[in-house]
Amino acid sequence: MARPATEYRNEAKTRLTDSAYAVVQHVMHLQGISESRAIALLVERGAFGMVGTLPTALDHNSPETAISGPVMVR
Repeated sequence: MARPATEYRNEAKTRLTDSAYAVVQHVMHLQGISESRAIALLVERGAFGMVGTLPTALDHNSPETAISGPVMVR
């Protein structure tokens, strides 16, 4: 029998500091979810923010100094 399709196809394992794990435990308690779901939630919020998107890349990005006034050509 085939397994049902799932949105979770990747697995990550890591070690956490005591303070980071305390946050995971707190989220587990508040949301009533498993440890793995709490970690996934925290990683997604950390990576993408509350809105769910990262800032778009700036196409016209320049390493030059910004000009805040009118350009004066000499």
